[in-house]
Amino acid sequence: MPIGKRELASYLLLYSSGKEVISIEHAREILELILPRRAVRSVIRILAKSGFIDLNNKEIRIHKPEEAMGNYLSQYIKSRIERNAKSKHIQYRIEKVWGDIEKIYIDSVKCGEKINIGGRIEIICKTNTKEQIG
Repeated sequence: MPIGKRELASYLLLYSSGKEVISIEHAREILELILPRRAVRSVIRILAKSGFIDLNNKEIRIHKPEEAMGNYLSQYIKSRIERNAKSKHIQYRIEKVWGDIEKIYIDSVKCGEKINIGGRIEIICKTNTKEQIG
């Protein structure tokens, strides 16, 4: 889900409250400083789907900026790797390790030994991965 200036500004306001966990009512009060009442619910939903915040019963957990950007961009980077590898006919394999952590093995690409993206995705590039990729 694309994030616009409206959502980023809303995230910044929530994060700047200085609290890691706030009530939904308090979040609405904060967001109504810059948004119409109707838009607040939509923005909260978009921020939750994009990984900037977590919604619990009546609370919102606000992620730190590094964690939030890692959540949002790791899926984008994964999809770009898949698309690029397919178009160049490069073999790759995605392995779900545990939880939300995934490893991507890529053949015939020189990108260094390993690249770790926000602790969620690990890219392993090999020039000869016949034993890695089946």
